[in-house]
Amino acid sequence: MIILLAALLETASPDVRVEQRIATDPELNRCLAVDDKAEDPIPHVIDCYDAAQARAEAALAAGYAALRTTYAANPKSLAAIDAGEKAFLAYRDSWCQVDEAAEGEPRMVVATAKMCRLELTRYQVYRIDSVG
Repeated sequence: MIILLAALLETASPDVRVEQRIATDPELNRCLAVDDKAEDPIPHVIDCYDAAQARAEAALAAGYAALRTTYAANPKSLAAIDAGEKAFLAYRDSWCQVDEAAEGEPRMVVATAKMCRLELTRYQVYRIDSVG
């Protein structure tokens, strides 16, 4: 039982290499590095995260589509994929509301929620890629 629990915990938390892969986004880094000379940089940061989220959402949709293609002949697997996708989206959105509520800086609330959604979406893309 302890070995099973240890194995589950090991697969549930990504190692440093996985975290680096998930966090690496050259386009986001370039966008954030641009000094838009604005007095308030937060709108620019939010725009950068919106663009990164759009890329992550496209990768997520492609990942789920690839899984559906791989398991097209298995209705039980397709139903599990559909249920898993719906559950992931609900979890991600709910958890990011918690993250948002915990943000102490009022001006950063929206940016914090966007960062959370991006991080969890990228991790799900990684997980899907590791299954397919």
